[in-house]
Amino acid sequence: MFARIAICDRIDVANIAPVVAWFQAHSDELNDQLPGYLGSQTLLDHESRRMIGIGLYDSEAHAQAVDAVVDQGPPPDMPHELQATLAQGEQTYRGVFEVVDCDGLLSASA
Repeated sequence: MFARIAICDRIDVANIAPVVAWFQAHSDELNDQLPGYLGSQTLLDHESRRMIGIGLYDSEAHAQAVDAVVDQGPPPDMPHELQATLAQGEQTYRGVFEVVDCDGLLSASA
């Protein structure tokens, strides 16, 4: 299993809740487009205005392939005001890591 990590800085924390809600409402259709997708977590530090996204995939190749999707920008059916909120942040890091230990977060089949 592999984790794709993305860090975004300067997140508009005052207006991020509707963006998160939109992604939650559309997660099934968005994640169905990602081969090997196993699950994800998103972490937000309000004080530093930093968001960390962690996506889990069945292979390193599938985790790396997500970059091509993300590089296309926000989903085209996302409302423009939510896209504007996203545009205020800046992705400052992304990378793929092998998951070598995972205690209690996933089922044994993952």
